[in-house]
Formats: sequence, C-alpha cells, structure tokens
Amino acid sequence: MAAAAWELRRKRSRGASRVAARAQDKIRPLALPDLGLEFRVLPQLDDKGEALVERRRCRIRNHGADTVSLYARTNTGESWNPVGDVASGGEKSRIFLGLSVLETGHQAQPLQLFDEIDAGLGMDNAVPVARLLAELAAGGQVLCITHLPTVAAHGRDHLKVTKQVTGGRTSVLVRRLDGEDRIEELARLLGGESGTGGDRAAQRAYARQLLREA
Repeated sequence: MAAAAWELRRKRSRGASRVAARAQDKIRPLALPDLGLEFRVLPQLDDKGEALVERRRCRIRNHGADTVSLYARTNTGESWNPVGDVASGGEKSRIFLGLSVLETGHQAQPLQLFDEIDAGLGMDNAVPVARLLAELAAGGQVLCITHLPTVAAHGRDHLKVTKQVTGGRTSVLVRRLDGEDRIEELARLLGGESGTGGDRAAQRAYARQLLREA
C-alpha cells in the first residue's frame, strides 16, 4: 500500500506543474493577467498512520496519502496563498472555469452552474469569459447567471428570470426568450430600458451584432 501511495504522489507531483501552467494559459485572458497557480501535493502526516512514505508516517485514505491544495497569487510579487484566501468570488469562479475547461473531453461534469462569473468585469473583458463558457458547454450543459449582454449573447438558450407578487406572495417566473424578445432583453442589459428613439435603436442594433459575433 505504501508503494502505491508513493507512486501516486510521484505522478501527482509530476503532473501538478503541467496542469497549473495549462490552467494559467486559460485563465489569464479572463481579466487576470498576472495570475499564478500552483498545486501543492502534501503528505497527510499522522503519527498513528498505517504507512511510511518518504520516511514519514502517513495515513492512507481512498485518494492516497496526500492532500492536494491549490495556491494562487493574483498579482506579481505577492506571496502564494490558498486560492480561497486571496481570490474574490468572481476571481474564484473564473479560476474554476479555466480548470473545468481542462476537463472537457475527459471527465467533464454533465452540468455546471456559474453565478455571475463576470462580476466586476466590463463588457469587453467579459468576451473571453463568454467564449470559454461556450467551449465548456461543448462537453456538457452550462447554466450561467449573468447581467452582461456579451455573456448572455453567447448562450444557445436565453432564459429571463423575474420576480412577481401575486396575492401577497412573491414568485419567480422563468421565460425563454427567442427572436425579438431576446434582442429586447440584450438591449435592456445594454442600458436601453429607459432609452428612447435613436438610443434604443442603436442598442437593438448592437444587440443584434453581439448575437452575430457570438
């Protein structure tokens, strides 16, 4: 058992830097240009462990005798820390997106949900996020909650979620948008809900352009 645990650690350590480098290439265009990623393979040290691995007593579980932790630094010169301690919610979502795309065609998840993965991004910066979501969707179903038209335009299906109060009770309505309804919703996301005349026409035209380019 110890020999198998050692072999698993060796393979993990060898592949960790390669996976981190591939993930960085996917994630840095997502408005994280200075991101650094590092997988750390550490032994599960336990004085009462049942095996010796590299002369240290370790506990062996179903996944081996190691723990694999993801460390990150979001800016050049910063120290490495667990990704959960240094990344914002939106940054963590984008990091997860990049890692998920690496699984496409191998062990991709059949369904993934991203809640405002584009938080804090402008429309232009969100385009690479939208393209990566579309790439991920080629290997499984992706549900994405977004308020950015550039992301919404890349979806195959567009669902609008609204709240309504009926008889003193609040309920949620989900409606699929097609054709002009989708154009109108993208225009609204562009800021055209209160626009009039030429502004609304321009926003509708831009919405159509987003759909063509998606």
